[in-house]
Amino acid sequence: MEACVRGMCDKNVSPMLKEINRSSRKMSCNLNEDRISGLPDVILIHILSLLPSKDAANTIFIKRFYELWPFIHTLNFDQCMFQGHYCAYCGRASQASCPDYDERFLNFIRHVLLLNKSLNIGKFCLKFHFSLSHSFRQREAGRIDTSQYDFLRSEKRMANEICTWIRFALIMIMDQSMDFILSGCPMLEQLKLWFCYVQRRVILVNSTLKTLVLGIRRCQTLIHVSCPTLLSLEISGYVDVLDIANVPSIAEVSVNRNLIFDYSEYKDYQEMRILLQTITGVKSLKLSSWFGLVFSSWQLTNLPSPTFSCKTLHLQLDFVKWHLPGILNLLKHCPCLENLIIKITSYFVPTCQKTLSWSWSHPYKFDADEYWNMVDTPVQCLTQHLKTVEIAGLVMEKQVIQFLEYLLGHSMVLKKMKILAKKEIYGTNGPKYDKAHEYEERLMKAPKASAYAAVFLY
Repeated sequence: MEACVRGMCDKNVSPMLKEINRSSRKMSCNLNEDRISGLPDVILIHILSLLPSKDAANTIFIKRFYELWPFIHTLNFDQCMFQGHYCAYCGRASQASCPDYDERFLNFIRHVLLLNKSLNIGKFCLKFHFSLSHSFRQREAGRIDTSQYDFLRSEKRMANEICTWIRFALIMIMDQSMDFILSGCPMLEQLKLWFCYVQRRVILVNSTLKTLVLGIRRCQTLIHVSCPTLLSLEISGYVDVLDIANVPSIAEVSVNRNLIFDYSEYKDYQEMRILLQTITGVKSLKLSSWFGLVFSSWQLTNLPSPTFSCKTLHLQLDFVKWHLPGILNLLKHCPCLENLIIKITSYFVPTCQKTLSWSWSHPYKFDADEYWNMVDTPVQCLTQHLKTVEIAGLVMEKQVIQFLEYLLGHSMVLKKMKILAKKEIYGTNGPKYDKAHEYEERLMKAPKASAYAAVFLY
């Protein structure tokens, strides 16, 4: 009986062992099979992009990846991961008499950037040891040490090259890429594009967008904006390239053209008038100092200005006396204005009269101290609507105080004037606190056209 059982088991086990052996041989063959090489190029490129750039570049020695690694869209350069790099040495080198960067690592970066063929760089990360210690020491000493020429040249060369790498990393916005963004986000409500460098015409057409922020650094063509649901728009930089249309719901607009106003040449700023006319229906409008001077030029030269229906006006001013006509012009063309908010970030009194004497503004010279006394026509928003005034910053200056006195004397429905002022006035011999106290007293005692007007000083 025992022999029979053993015999039966042997007969059953033998085919089973053979099947196991066949499965093992098959699995061994599957393990040796190269399935990765069979993947589509786009998937392999994505996989390579997840690797450190050093490892991705090393796949050049693998036949399947030889032509793929230049298309990686993530560039991650870390000197600490570079073979043979010693971080502790670089820490000491920054205090020694030699530049503290690894030339082999730099050559690797140059090689990868030159061969990169990706249309869009999703991420650019650079970590390596570099300082301008020699250049700073030379500048502090105020002299050139001839023994340091080689190090100074190396530092300058590296600083310039880093700028080149950063420019490489910047993505140029093109019409096609923006189409992909907008079409791929059918529920998009907020879009922020900062540091825009535009080479081709960009069309922003969206039926769900509510908030748009555009910071335009350089542009060679127009940016067309058409968003019927847009509520808030913030634009800065080269705003004159904007073509805004179909924004009937727009409620808040902030426009900042942070350039130096040219006093030496007269311009009619026609493109600015066209831009502003597209946003005349907003409820809240914020303008930079540059626009205040543009409205001054229109006021002084009797050119038409856009009329706004806004109830709130924000002005941020680097104050000069030439802002006075612009402020008056804006008040005239905001007939429904209820809230006026001004922030004075600096106060400038031109010392170079020769420059202004040769400028277009020369025929329009006026006495700033008497300017508000010369305004002989009523301003609609002051007589009917203006209820609150808030002014902050460098308020305690004579011309600013005179403007506030004008507002108090002509705003017939004014309820509150809130002043958040720096108390000191900086003269040639330092702060003049007594003068600031004098201006406070003037404002508190100034005649008020509204019996309900209250002045609050903080």
